[in-house]
Amino acid sequence: MAEPLLDIKTLTERPVITIDGTRFEILSLDELSIVDTQRFQAWGKRLSDLIAQPNLDDAEAIELVSALHQLTDRIMVGVPDDVKYRLSDASRIAVAEVFMKRPGLAKLARKGKKRNQSTGAKSRRGSNGSTAATPSAG
Repeated sequence: MAEPLLDIKTLTERPVITIDGTRFEILSLDELSIVDTQRFQAWGKRLSDLIAQPNLDDAEAIELVSALHQLTDRIMVGVPDDVKYRLSDASRIAVAEVFMKRPGLAKLARKGKKRNQSTGAKSRRGSNGSTAATPSAG
């Protein structure tokens, strides 16, 4: 009997992280709609861009901390507020990284980048037809 080409499971298994020895779940990629996936990618990119800046102004620093907290609060499932409050920004960055680097999300991000890349070349008028010679009647 042939092996299936695709194996779909409808039961979601959430990945687990530990905080102070207690296990907590984070979102599974299977739970995200395509729109949510795109949003998480955009948030992750914005966070990366802000973190990479050598000198943040006050507004950017506030945006960075706020975005980090919003993102990780959405990623962490069922983590009590008092536990979230105790997390340092470095711990939150680790949570965001472990989520954003999941194979499925990273793969989708690469596809999105390829689709949006341009060679920079300008298209030429009249060049969208075939360059093959027209067959002659014989």
